[in-house]
Amino acid sequence: MITSKFIIEKTGISRATLNNYIKLGILPKPIVGPPPPDSRNVKQIGYFPGEVIARIDRVKLLKSRGRSMDEIARLFQENRAPLDSHSDSTAKTAGIPSNFKTTISAGREPGPGVRPVVGPLKPSLLNLCVLRADFQDADRISAELPPWQYFALADGLWESAGPVIAAHNGICGVHPGDGLLGYFIGNSAENHIVNGLDCALELREIMKKFSWKWQEKKGWGNDLYLNIGISAGREFFGTIMTGAGLRFSAPGDTVNSASILAAFARNGEIWATKNLLSSLSPEERFMFRFGVDRKKEPGSFIHDCFARLSDLVGEVDKSARQFNERKELAAAEIRERLTPVGH
Repeated sequence: MITSKFIIEKTGISRATLNNYIKLGILPKPIVGPPPPDSRNVKQIGYFPGEVIARIDRVKLLKSRGRSMDEIARLFQENRAPLDSHSDSTAKTAGIPSNFKTTISAGREPGPGVRPVVGPLKPSLLNLCVLRADFQDADRISAELPPWQYFALADGLWESAGPVIAAHNGICGVHPGDGLLGYFIGNSAENHIVNGLDCALELREIMKKFSWKWQEKKGWGNDLYLNIGISAGREFFGTIMTGAGLRFSAPGDTVNSASILAAFARNGEIWATKNLLSSLSPEERFMFRFGVDRKKEPGSFIHDCFARLSDLVGEVDKSARQFNERKELAAAEIRERLTPVGH
């Protein structure tokens, strides 16, 4: 559980805004209890489920896209199970089985967008969309920057990316190296694959702004890119023990395919498997511009088609674009969303 004071400090909203979100039904009513030991001149304080941070991030995202507060409140009421600190509904909201405990326990708060785990979770077979994002040329950039600046760059990037994943109802997972994994779980309220694709496109825009910021700060010409691969399938989803504690994981072909596409992508490209895009309805596929550009020339992009990775890699750049043993993996590049979010 987290306090109202922590929510205000973490999200930057005012107490009046917090109370308004409660009144509109976007956030649950708090549990009133004694304040933490370090509080002064406070007899009681409100406690909320940890997931309200992600919910507030989603409100900010919807507001930035022109939605009114009445519309946002209606979306939460129609498409979300209510956040209730007395039940398992927080797990159901993200499509996670009710035995998946995701409430925050006492101690240090997790990073933005990361759902903490308070106990081992039995794997469940779920429909998943997996997003893997790799930081391009991380080794070279690490060599060029002083260690403290590289850590600041990496921390700033993931602090920006975490809330975006959470805002699209995603869950951050374990990823070795300089990148991240996002899991989007199938549920009856919304299409988890569309959520994953929307998240990828927004991460690309976030990365552009982040790159400009660092170019101004360092006075260098390096462009920073986040290369993204997305796949979908049915996998067992549970927790594994890492050095940092328990974390969500979904070992299997879905994660492997997303990882291969992220390694294949260059300069901020977003690649999705043929299986993922074929799983969408015709109306949902029409929402996105996707295809293949074999020649990399103006006007050479072929819409609504796929290609094997082995057919897209020329002899010159085979060493630069690794795709391991999955040479026959068919995929397409996601260029943009053709219809506004919410339509």
